[in-house]
Amino acid sequence: MRTFFASIGILVLLSLTPLSADPILPRTEKVILVADEWAPYNMTPGARKEGYILEIVREIFGAQGIEIEYWLVPWARALQDTRSGLYDGVIGASTSDAPGFVFPSEPLAINRLGFLTRKAFPWTYKNHASIESVSLGVIRGYDYRVWLSTYVERYRTDPRRIQEAVGDSPLETNLKKLVDNKLDVVVDSETALLYTSRLLGLQDQVRLAGRDTEPAFIHIAFTPSRQRQSERWAKILSDGIRTLRNSGRLQVILSGYGLSDWK
Repeated sequence: MRTFFASIGILVLLSLTPLSADPILPRTEKVILVADEWAPYNMTPGARKEGYILEIVREIFGAQGIEIEYWLVPWARALQDTRSGLYDGVIGASTSDAPGFVFPSEPLAINRLGFLTRKAFPWTYKNHASIESVSLGVIRGYDYRVWLSTYVERYRTDPRRIQEAVGDSPLETNLKKLVDNKLDVVVDSETALLYTSRLLGLQDQVRLAGRDTEPAFIHIAFTPSRQRQSERWAKILSDGIRTLRNSGRLQVILSGYGLSDWK
């Protein structure tokens, strides 16, 4: 009888023992963010300096136990694939770039358009009509101000007026074409123009030839395909930005790029 009951006990113990000795660990939450390269906002993934927006979001989401994965993707595809839900968020969007996306209440920069040309090129931006006399370097898929986007759309097939860059580092492409005399003027965020030209060592060959006064705000726009999740991420980001600002930590991050708080 002892043998019988011992056998039953062994069977019971076996039924209570997990088939695998490996512990079941909770799955880490991950947010995949994409954009083309746009220094100083977002730069080379994994570099010592990935861009100040990446430093901000990694710190904010990391404190919540959320992992940030960052990839370089051409801008038009980044918007399209984030809208469909392939990616979770796109870095550097304005509300006109990404209609229907979920936007945080706190922006990550103010974008003022600047116009960069070669030092010896005798041109200055004075008003909207100024661009009609030059070949202008833009980036495919970017939504500039309404007046400029309308002009780009009208003349995108005329290289004497508009030349569109594509790829992971389109601003770098445009700046190199500028100093090689392949176009006359590059338009982009003034901050991005000046920062990227310094990174490329071109600062002595170019000059800021004016700026447009109409501002826009730069955000991380989250996918509309997962509305509730995106709203949660947007709130985490907005709350985190306010916390970093109030603590002084935001300015510390920005100072590493030679910048000041946009607010």
